[in-house]
Amino acid sequence: MGSISNGILQCSDVIHANNFQWFDPERFQDLCCRSMCLLKARITTRNVEDLIIEWGNSEEQMGEGVKNIKFFEVQVYGVAQNFDFTRVGAQPPGRVQRPNEYMDFNVMYDFTTAFDIIHQDGTLASLTAVEGLDHVRFIVWDQ
Repeated sequence: MGSISNGILQCSDVIHANNFQWFDPERFQDLCCRSMCLLKARITTRNVEDLIIEWGNSEEQMGEGVKNIKFFEVQVYGVAQNFDFTRVGAQPPGRVQRPNEYMDFNVMYDFTTAFDIIHQDGTLASLTAVEGLDHVRFIVWDQ
């Protein structure tokens, strides 16, 4: 669960916040929770892109640091359609075989049309932007 230590949000497992406006978006890359659902956030698509790039470049082991992240859904500040899939190295859907659904927070998430990212260690992740809701979703698939 999450906790606050020295004014910094610490998380090792799960954080679900229906109103995350109080959170400093510049600290988003410091959140390495296994599963996150962050609504009404001031986090921008650029903040999310930076975190995904950090994940893609990480040499950490699964379960450590940014490689602890399994899933997140973030309601971005602005519009999700501004998400730059090429900046994060995402490939159009259909190039790799993977599951299309993921369940977390008692919700089934559809990744059928998601873009895919293959980490240098072979780990597969998928990424989608839901324009009507301004949500960005990211999942690291089990190997």
